[in-house]
Amino acid sequence: MVRPVRQQRRRRWPLLLLPLAAVAATLLWYERREPGPDLPPSLTRAEVEALSEAALVSAVSNDLRLRMSAAGATSGRWRSWPEPARHVLAWSWVEADHGAQAPPRFPGFAALLPNAGQRMPTFADIADAYQALGAAPVAAVVREAEELARGLEAPPEGATPFAALDRRFLQVLGRGGTVAVMRAYIRAHLDEIAAAP
Repeated sequence: MVRPVRQQRRRRWPLLLLPLAAVAATLLWYERREPGPDLPPSLTRAEVEALSEAALVSAVSNDLRLRMSAAGATSGRWRSWPEPARHVLAWSWVEADHGAQAPPRFPGFAALLPNAGQRMPTFADIADAYQALGAAPVAAVVREAEELARGLEAPPEGATPFAALDRRFLQVLGRGGTVAVMRAYIRAHLDEIAAAP
């Protein structure tokens, strides 16, 4: 009786070692794999101060997005950043500064829906950012889009239910958008934006 039990135990050892070997192989692969490219260092306060007006919004927005990626976009750690940094990041999802001659880039509210589960800026975050800029009419249109999004069971295909709100958003922004106001906002909050880890 004793002998068969011992034999069964001996047969189990190779089976128990199999998962351990798989874990060890995975760890070895992970240690030896090529590291990804290093992200560029964050802009310093002095570097932001030295930016031209035309480059300011794009450079700061891109810098904040890189910081968010470094922290892990889905981690949501960017929500602990100082409020001005969160506002600039949220604003960058709907407007971009292409210079005085070009209208603001706006992908449409439907473009925000796929990011909803990734802890990216929400409609509410974007509305708060416009409110902080003193652009209450723009924030109101974003809040309307948020209400509409709540009623959708799935992201729309084809003709978007946001089409009318997209047009109103661009109309309320006007040709120049809020780019000039955002530039002033960034300059006024350099320390808080630079403090975003």
